[in-house]
Amino acid sequence: MAFNENGKVQNAWVEYLGTSTLEAVDRLSAVSSIPNVYTQGPMSAEDSPPINPGNPEDVWVYDSGLDTVLGIPKRGTWHYNRASPGWPELLGRPYKEAIETIVSEEVGVNVIFGPEGFIRIMNIDIRRVWLDVDKNGNVAKVPRLG
Repeated sequence: MAFNENGKVQNAWVEYLGTSTLEAVDRLSAVSSIPNVYTQGPMSAEDSPPINPGNPEDVWVYDSGLDTVLGIPKRGTWHYNRASPGWPELLGRPYKEAIETIVSEEVGVNVIFGPEGFIRIMNIDIRRVWLDVDKNGNVAKVPRLG
């Protein structure tokens, strides 16, 4: 089993962000507690998801298209490549759960939340995620980096 610095089962590998995809896949494949390591290149809106989305214990490595790891490799089932940033799977989920998910997937990110359509500053910051919350406390729009 792979453990992080806090003694918990390791679910994300920030050290591979921006490194060679092939190298990351080779090293992750050598971890005995990871059943499968999958890769996914950039996708467009017309692309279909894979037939096998994997299992929660598997690790997905998303490639930038240039043999570089895009996003932190982490355990879980497949989701759209972060080349088109966002968490569509969190739409309609409770906002606190969404914040926990985002923070666990993007180490060091700052989640800014408010009521649907709240005012944002206009600069781009890839360490920030905007989270719109509806009147029921659920995610109203797809959360995105920026």
